[in-house]
Amino acid sequence: FFYIIYCGFLLFNLLCLSLQKELMKMDPDFIELQAQGITQGATLKSAYILLFKEKGGNNLVPALINKEEKDIIVSGLRTNFSFTSGLISSLSGAFNFQLQYLLFKVSPESLLTAHLFFLQEGLLHSINVSITEGLAVAIGQHKPIYIYKKDLMFLVNINPKEGVIKFPLSSMNLQLLQEALEQAVHNEEYELADQIKKEIQRRTIAEE
Repeated sequence: FFYIIYCGFLLFNLLCLSLQKELMKMDPDFIELQAQGITQGATLKSAYILLFKEKGGNNLVPALINKEEKDIIVSGLRTNFSFTSGLISSLSGAFNFQLQYLLFKVSPESLLTAHLFFLQEGLLHSINVSITEGLAVAIGQHKPIYIYKKDLMFLVNINPKEGVIKFPLSSMNLQLLQEALEQAVHNEEYELADQIKKEIQRRTIAEE
């Protein structure tokens, strides 16, 4: 079940950050992305959306983040995420690996996931990371960001209207779900409110 978030104006512009093009041959099904910026929900004020733009195109990839993640990204902008450089350089030297790229995928539950790929002894490996962690490392290390073409098209198809973005309820934290529930009740959207209540109950039971 998806929740619709109406976007406000762009709070922070990230397009000024440059990424180095990798020399290795990439999968033809990959689409390169550029970090565009961060916007805030026009109705859900605790919702922040990190936007990525198709390089050379107009298609957008939205990622829902919380205020803490937004603050980490804004802080990192001041130093071009250089705080990741020392750590990654130390790790790559100690374990003999070379970071290659960040890849976004859409899971079967329609969640956007992030994966860092690296070469070690000639073999390509990957680790799952948060969207914010992946962005910080990719920009701090000047590595490209990709998404599968089919996943980009899925996101484009479910978000055909500019300024309106759909997110699975499972991608929203409890604070955001509670805010969305109050708004749904206020707007007399009872079917939506019922779905949000079920998601909150599911989380509550899972934490017990």
